[in-house]
Amino acid sequence: MTVTLGPRELQAKLGTGETVIMLDVRTSAEYETRHIPGSVLVPLDALSDRCSELGDLPGTVVLVCESGMRSEEACQKLAATGCGNAQVLDGGIMSWAEINGELTHG
Repeated sequence: MTVTLGPRELQAKLGTGETVIMLDVRTSAEYETRHIPGSVLVPLDALSDRCSELGDLPGTVVLVCESGMRSEEACQKLAATGCGNAQVLDGGIMSWAEINGELTHG
């Protein structure tokens, strides 16, 4: 089962200084257009190859994509390889933008 995190919940976690690792699973072109500051690009097609690096990350791991669909797929891939500690940003970058969350453009 996928655990989701709403954009306001993510904003609150970031505001408290809690350790949050955001993995953006979109393409590099999408990431370059706009992304959440501090997020790390790990495209969905490269995720399985990097699972060993991702399994022991400290804090909350949040998967980010444009709308949430690829993040769900990424979460399932990680769980299937034993890296099941990630959460999905519900609604992705689109929901983050709707609450006026900070974005880096370009």
